[in-house]
Formats: sequence, C-alpha cells, structure tokens
Amino acid sequence: MTKMMAPEKVRSGGSVLAMALIVFLAAPCSAQDWATAYAGLSRTSYVAGEALAPPFALQWEATLPTPLKGAPIVSGLLGHAYLCTETLQVWALKLSDGSVAWKHDEPRDLREVKCYDALSGALRWTQRVDGTLIHTPQVGQNVVYVATSLGTLYAFNQLDGKAMWQVALGSPLTLPAADAALVLIGSGSSLVGLNPANGAKVFTTDLGSAIGSVPVLADDGAYVALGDAVVAVNRAGGVRWTAKLLKPAWAPIAVTKAGVVAASVDGGVKLLARADGGKVWETVLAGTPNAVSGA
Repeated sequence: MTKMMAPEKVRSGGSVLAMALIVFLAAPCSAQDWATAYAGLSRTSYVAGEALAPPFALQWEATLPTPLKGAPIVSGLLGHAYLCTETLQVWALKLSDGSVAWKHDEPRDLREVKCYDALSGALRWTQRVDGTLIHTPQVGQNVVYVATSLGTLYAFNQLDGKAMWQVALGSPLTLPAADAALVLIGSGSSLVGLNPANGAKVFTTDLGSAIGSVPVLADDGAYVALGDAVVAVNRAGGVRWTAKLLKPAWAPIAVTKAGVVAASVDGGVKLLARADGGKVWETVLAGTPNAVSGA
C-alpha cells in the first residue's frame, strides 16, 4: 500500500537516496561508477581516482511521487542514476539533467527480484524468494545476492536468473559482501563466510553482539563496526584485532589504502591502521557525520 506523502526530491550530490530490490544488466563498470551499495560488492565505500573538492553546486533536482529508499546506483558509463521508492517503483534518471530515461511504476511484490536492462529498462528475468527482500539485490562476479527477512541468502546467475544456491542462516541478516573467493554476511552476532561457488560455509565467527552494519571485505580480510568497536577478521574467520571507539559507530566503516575510517555518533572520525588497528589520526567534525567516504 502506497503511503500518501509529499513528492520526493532527488538532488545530485545530496543525501543518500535510492534504488532497491532490482538488478541491472549493463556494460562493465567504469571508474566513475557507484555500482552497488557502499561503492562495490566488497563494501569498502572507496573508489580510487581523483578526489572531489569544493566548491560544490547543485547540478539538478527531480521530483518523484513517493519517498525513496536504499542506496543509489550510478553509472557514469551509461549516464544514468537508478533509484527505487518504498513501494518498489524503479526510476532511471539521466545524469546530465535529471530527466527520466525510463521507469517501472507498476505495483510490485515484495518477494520478487526483477532484472532490468540498465539502458532500455526492458525486463530480463524475474525470481521469487521466501520472505521479503531486505535490501537491494547485490550484483558482482556475474552473481546476484539476495537476503530475505526470513534469514535466507540466495545466489542467482546474473545473466539468466537461474538459482545457483541458497542457504538458511537466521535473521537478521546484513547486506552481503563478496569477491571472487568469499561471500561474507552478518547473521545475528555471527560473521559467516561462504564459498561463492556453492554457498557452503567456510567459517562462522561469533563476534559477541549483533552485527548491525554491513561487513567490509578486503584482500587482508574483513572489517566490521560493532557498537563502539571495529573488529578485523582474517579470511579464515580468525579475529586479528579489535579497536575501541570513544562512541558507537554512526555509519558503516570505509576501508582505503591508508587505513580503516570509522565515524562515531559524537562527530568523531578515526583512521585505524589496517595491520593492527592502531590509531593513525583522529578528529572531530562539527555535527554528526552521516556517511564516511574513502579518499
């Protein structure tokens, strides 16, 4: 049921907006793409390349009929931003001026995964899952990962939508993180590592309290914000180090070449060394940071 609310405005460079519960088939990502939540399937919140610098200016804004939900997907190569509303309407906006390239505003089933052609919007395939989808389907390595409200993680083939595997883990689940060798997901207080080929468990590591933010996967292992701490885990599931924050983490952490960036609820931002979690530097911003971005 659609909530009757004021039209939602989309601003480039503004607050985190939108797309959810869809998958796109498109050309390979370019350096300026933000291909899935937190930059990529590894969830590093870091994109290599030239850093953005002020002054900033509004390029365009667009008004959609219902509130937006989730994280944006941006393709500089195709020139589109992809957004989704709370009622699962899907919009592709042109990056050049914010006009609508295509849209799907028909009613949607919360248990459906739909794959659209990223350029034309044509429907490629549809799948159904148990429970409801709790996040945007995550695409990488030609696999679509979908977590549900009932605690099941699915893997579908990106090209044809055929089911590859599914595994029941227990709710609540976080967003998954993945690369060619490992899939990571938080399940309650456990960090679970899975084989991307067949979904078999590689490890289960109990971190002692509920994992509320998405894990980050890097070549040296995984990083998880856990209340007022950051935990580093190797790729076999062993805890490498734990670093305390002065206050609980406010946003998912970012992992960059320089280290691990964590923002806390008091406006503090800390850079931790990836090797041992030691403090590299710390500062306090005016107000509470609502996002952390690698640089």
